[in-house]
Amino acid sequence: MFIVFDVLKARREEWFTLSNLWHTQRIIAQGEHWYKTVYEKIQDRTLSADKHLLILFPLTHYRLEGVEPIRRHYQDEFLIHQTTAQHFELGETAGFVTVLIPHSKDSSYLEWPDRVRTLPIAPEQAALGVEIEAGDRTIVVGLKNDLRRDISRDWRRPRYTYEAGKIVFGEFETDGDLLFATLSQAQKETPGERLRYTIVNLTKAAFRDGILVEAKPSQFGLAFDGSPDGQGVGKLRYWRDEVEIKKTP
Repeated sequence: MFIVFDVLKARREEWFTLSNLWHTQRIIAQGEHWYKTVYEKIQDRTLSADKHLLILFPLTHYRLEGVEPIRRHYQDEFLIHQTTAQHFELGETAGFVTVLIPHSKDSSYLEWPDRVRTLPIAPEQAALGVEIEAGDRTIVVGLKNDLRRDISRDWRRPRYTYEAGKIVFGEFETDGDLLFATLSQAQKETPGERLRYTIVNLTKAAFRDGILVEAKPSQFGLAFDGSPDGQGVGKLRYWRDEVEIKKTP
């Protein structure tokens, strides 16, 4: 499975039309925001018709979708698109989420559209996230659209704050740029759940109101206004861990 985020950040105030484009030779089946596709050949190269690709668009708010016949690779193909348009303020972001699921032509696929959903994220937080039910695991992937949203425009060092950069991805809260986590049942002898996670470029992360990791304060010098050295919290390049979440009686 591949989860693809496409993000635009406006560098000027302007109207923009954004399109998320995917190509295929044949569309075997399609439904609400999903397409089962296959390539049988590209020019003179024959490909295996046993391999299909399911294309899912879980983020659908204010998005138009369509299929257009095109000429590509010197053969007839189809263009699958998801499109939006709006006026952007300076620094405003917008994005698309696509989930690609390769599978054999005879394997089950109709359950996947109901198992992939976007996370409810406040618009002002400018982020994208998906939650996927994959067998006995729940997978959460979150992405910060604007990697400079936590930057402070003042004299302080380090020049970022947790409050400005934090984002709520479902049951997670963090100022990290990228979150990947899986939640599964723990071993039988320890009833509960096991959480495995990796978060990139963070100072703090929480799950269900419990702190997973928090960087410790340290001294920072070279303040931009020449003031004395002060305390601050530096970012961890990434943090990877797993924890057991026990059930309460």
